Amino acid sequence: MKQSNYKELAQLFKALAHPERLKLFQLIAAGFKTGESAKKKGCCPGIEKAFTAACNCMSLSRSTISHHMKVLQRAGLISCERRGQSYYCEVNQSALQSIQHFMK
Repeated sequence: MKQSNYKELAQLFKALAHPERLKLFQLIAAGFKTGESAKKKGCCPGIEKAFTAACNCMSLSRSTISHHMKVLQRAGLISCERRGQSYYCEVNQSALQSIQHFMK
């Protein structure tokens, strides 16, 4: 493996090293489709309401969620696009593949 690949992987793992970011990443990866228990907590299905759903699911402020999402974006783990007042977020599949390849 090239040295640059290790640097990229280190950035991914560093971004995921925070417990709340790891949980947020998991929620985005799952598309906030966490079943009936999530509906009872007020989690919105679908990642288009990422901030609102994350705030409801994680009991964090919008500014904290925003900070964590920016860290995940800068690391290349997720991409977000604003459409009107909603954010559409998705996991970067190539980042996941890099992690999986490393773990093999």
